[in-house]
Amino acid sequence: TYTNNYQSNPIITATNDGKFIICWESLNQDGSNIGLYAQIYSNDGSKIENEFKVSKFEKGPQFNANITSLTDNSFIICWQDGYDCYHDENLNNNDMRDGWKGSIYAQIFKSNGQKITTEFQVNDDYKYDDVRPGLHKINDNTFLITWERQGQGTNGYEIFGKLFDNPVVVFTDDILK
Repeated sequence: TYTNNYQSNPIITATNDGKFIICWESLNQDGSNIGLYAQIYSNDGSKIENEFKVSKFEKGPQFNANITSLTDNSFIICWQDGYDCYHDENLNNNDMRDGWKGSIYAQIFKSNGQKITTEFQVNDDYKYDDVRPGLHKINDNTFLITWERQGQGTNGYEIFGKLFDNPVVVFTDDILK
């Protein structure tokens, strides 16, 4: 397990088959700022396989993650990719997927950590900062991803969300509350 810089902001979910998954932020483990990593454990606390990198993208930060399990023992992790109102002077605009804007991404995994879907972008509008995602299991394999958006319609943040069915069938366009 990587310990050179820091690991922080752990989140956890449990699956119906008794496993639990912990996801955390790790500074410079992927060689470029903050990355997300996860580890699966059995119900007795022993590690299953090795820890794994959540996002395939390595430039810039991936952070503010959320995690939940689905009925079929798979799990989903969503996160913020890129910055909101803050940047690292060692990175430039080309190091980010959407320039300096924050975007929301997600990935669904099997209970053993194998990817079920490709990593997908949740937010559709690239003109604004989309940050601080939330992840909510609605029922069985339906989940809601929410996020804050800065700069659309007000001087502050507004709440958006999108409803999905596993594996990643979008039920709704962006929902504004």
